[in-house]
Parts: sequence; C-alpha cells; structure tokens
Amino acid sequence: MAAMLEARSITKRFGGLTAVNELSLEVRQGTVNALIGPNGAGKSTLFKMLSGELRPTSGHIHFKDAPITGLNATEICRRGISKSYQTTQIFPNLTVSENIVIPALAKLRGPFRFDPFRRLRGVRGLADVLAGVLRAMNLEERAQTRAADLAYGEKRRLEIGLALATQPDLLLLDEPTAGMSPEESKGTVQLVKELRKSVTIIVVEHDMDVVFELADRITVMHEGRKIAEGPPEEIRAHPAVQEAYLGGAL
Repeated sequence: MAAMLEARSITKRFGGLTAVNELSLEVRQGTVNALIGPNGAGKSTLFKMLSGELRPTSGHIHFKDAPITGLNATEICRRGISKSYQTTQIFPNLTVSENIVIPALAKLRGPFRFDPFRRLRGVRGLADVLAGVLRAMNLEERAQTRAADLAYGEKRRLEIGLALATQPDLLLLDEPTAGMSPEESKGTVQLVKELRKSVTIIVVEHDMDVVFELADRITVMHEGRKIAEGPPEEIRAHPAVQEAYLGGAL
C-alpha cells in the first residue's frame, strides 16, 4: 500500500539552529502514528511543516501522491490535512455549534465569498457535517452552550471538532490530552479510537500510556533527528529510546 503522506529528508533551520534535520516519514492510510521525543526534539516544528505553518528549508512532502511542500496552511487544509492545536484555539463567545460551522463552511464553500443575505441552512451538507461532528465529539447536548462555559475536557474535544469539521483525510493531533485529568484522558483515548475508523491520524503526545495504547507506529525524535521508528513493542524496548527519551529506564 502506498503511503498517504511522505516526507523526504525535510530540514528546518532557524538561522544557526537546526530544529529538524534530514527527517523522513511515511504514514499509511487508516493508521495512528505517534511522534514522541523530549522537549526540544523538533516535534512541533515537524507538525508545522506538515500543516503548512512553516516551509521546510529543504526536503519534500507529498500527500496522496501530490507535492505539498511550501503550500500554506489554508491550501494544505483544502487538500485534506487538518490540525488540532495543543493550546485550545476556539471562539469563546460563540456557541459550540457556531464554532463548528466556521471551519465546516470553509471546507464546503472554499474561498471567501461576499453573500451576506444567504442563509446558512441553504448551504448543502452543512447540517450533516455539524451533526456528525457534534455526535463524534459527544457534544450534542452542549450544542447551544457558549464555548467559554465548557469544561476543560469539553473545550479540548471542541478543538478537535474544529479540525474534524474540515472533513480531513489526515488529522494532526498536537498533545490532545495535555492538562487533562486521568478520566478526561481516558475519554480522549476512546475518542481517538473512534476517529481512526474514518481518518488517518498523526499524534504528538507526551503521555506514554496514551501513545502505547493508540499508536500503530511510533517515530522517536531527538535533537531534530529520527532516532527510532517502529511498532510500540519494538520502541518500548529500543535502547536508544530508553536513553534519549526515558532516561535509560523503562
């Protein structure tokens, strides 16, 4: 099976600092792929290059057999890659439904159009997308709640819902359980397990229990380089991973 996403020898330099160094990555359709590594390993920079927020200094990225290197975040989102952020970026004074409608409209209608007299209910497919995201995020009963009034775990689910509303083929999840209680983390793990039935996922996550429960394949980064890659059981026992990421201990 051909890879859905291929990154070949991508590098990102900021002046004299090399944040990502000659890294290659393959992601196959229908899988959950985890990126792990200590702080400063280059994970966030890699995510930003995949989502179009940063342009690689060198190297190439292909998505569904088409080159996307250098495309901006809007163009890449239209191609089918969407990202959920570690720091929740929602519209706090809008309702849950209104939050979801914004990215859904962007996907369904494309570039900005000035037609202020058109009713939202006339946008074909919008109601179905909204209902599907609310159901997937378990936010149906909170649809008319102001986003600022949600509990923290609900806000995190809404953040993922905004990314899901663009109907991506590949979903990038940046620290989806960050700041959550153990119970909220369990709920998020179950959510990702459900999402994987319909979307390919790459997740950056520091909680190793979450990583080993979710991932089909794990890529380990250290100081901008890939030092190991493989299935969870192989990564758990990898000596370079234990030394660089786990401090030499399981």
